Amino acid sequence: MSIKELQKIEITESEKIWLTECWNHLRNHNSVESYKHVKIKTLNKIPKDFKPWKINDRLIRENVEITLEGVIALNLEKDLFNIGNKIFAYIKKELFKDVDKKDFDLNLIADCIEEERRLTKIAFKLFSNESLSLWNSAGSKSDGFSYDSISIGNSSFDTYMDFDSMSEAYLSKQKSIQKYQETKKEEILKPLSTTNSHNIPEHGLFPKELLNNTRGYIINIGNQATLCYESSFYDASLVMIRKLIETLIIECFEYNLISDKIKGKDGYFFYLSDLIDSFVKEPKWSLSRNTINSLPKIKKLGDLSAHNRRFSAKKHDLDKISGDLRIVIEELIHLINYSNKKG
Repeated sequence: MSIKELQKIEITESEKIWLTECWNHLRNHNSVESYKHVKIKTLNKIPKDFKPWKINDRLIRENVEITLEGVIALNLEKDLFNIGNKIFAYIKKELFKDVDKKDFDLNLIADCIEEERRLTKIAFKLFSNESLSLWNSAGSKSDGFSYDSISIGNSSFDTYMDFDSMSEAYLSKQKSIQKYQETKKEEILKPLSTTNSHNIPEHGLFPKELLNNTRGYIINIGNQATLCYESSFYDASLVMIRKLIETLIIECFEYNLISDKIKGKDGYFFYLSDLIDSFVKEPKWSLSRNTINSLPKIKKLGDLSAHNRRFSAKKHDLDKISGDLRIVIEELIHLINYSNKKG
């Protein structure tokens, strides 16, 4: 695999405009632009129904912080990889000169490799965010996006010794991720062909036809939840169930044009607990008692699987909420009314 062979995530024109604005601000100011500012700057360039949080989360974080893969999707990665390789070569050379050297100043490195300080530090931070183990501690003198200094310990020392360039370290990481994903896919699919149908409820975790005629990403989340359940990956299933409920609640508020009610002052959506609280209390609709009672049960198990390291979900945990899940999903789908929803 080479840089040219990297599998890029396809993006729409609107996503390209949003990502480009985020990248340009980072490139020019060494800071992450606020959601509101990006929204204003792209307002007349993209459709009003465009939702940045639906951009693949490998490309952007918190709606505005572009990742290295996001830059790659824009075909702007050439300079970053060039600078990254120079940084890597400089640090490796210094470590060969003095194996005990720990502290490095990124501004000094930029001057030594004859690259712009701001872009040098941004490039290094973007590669660092890919979990390449490039440092053991890092510090900044300002509130900017990047680091001003780093310290090399044993684990990061190994990175510089094991690879010849930043490109090689990054590509090795990507290969590992792809291999892991292929392995997990095989593990998920294999049990499906050998599982006895009488061990799975007649409708599975919940009737998947409930999600018909919604949205592709909704169906995808639901499929992942049911596949994980049928393959005995119960914690993974609960995490996807949690995501499904969260997504449907947000879509319910969006459909009714009241999404501002579930956003904080920073423009981001509430966490699930506050989403549920707002959903239950919203006067625009009247929820059934079953849905009101079912939501906390589903959330509790989802939270345990997502956040409690000692909790390990079992099949009977999901079977107990299967009925609750069907009730909640069906009522949410009804409230959203996808058949009349545009886009």
